[in-house]
Amino acid sequence: MPVPGILGVVAAAAASVLAAVAGRPTGSVTAAAAFLHLVVWVLLYLRISAPINRQLTAAADAHETPANARSLQRDWDRIIVPRAVLQGLAVLALCVSLIS
Repeated sequence: MPVPGILGVVAAAAASVLAAVAGRPTGSVTAAAAFLHLVVWVLLYLRISAPINRQLTAAADAHETPANARSLQRDWDRIIVPRAVLQGLAVLALCVSLIS
C-alpha cells in the first residue's frame, strides 16, 4: 500500500505544479488540496494501519490468533472510515482540478 500511496502523492504534487505552470490557479489549488489529503492518508496508514497489518499477518503466518485480536480489529475499524474519506476527497479534488 505505501507504493501506490506515495505514487498518488507524487502525482497530485505534479498536477498542482503543472496546473500552476499552465496558468490554472484553481486547478493548482485543488490539486494541492488533493496532495495534502493524500499526505495525511499515507501518514495514517504508516502510523496506524501498517502496524496492525504487520501484527495480523505475523499471527496468520504463525497460524495463531493474536490475544489482542478484538483490539486490533477495533483499531482497524476506527481508522478505515477516515482513510476512505481522505481518499475520496483527494479524488474529488483531482477531478475538480481537471475541469477548472
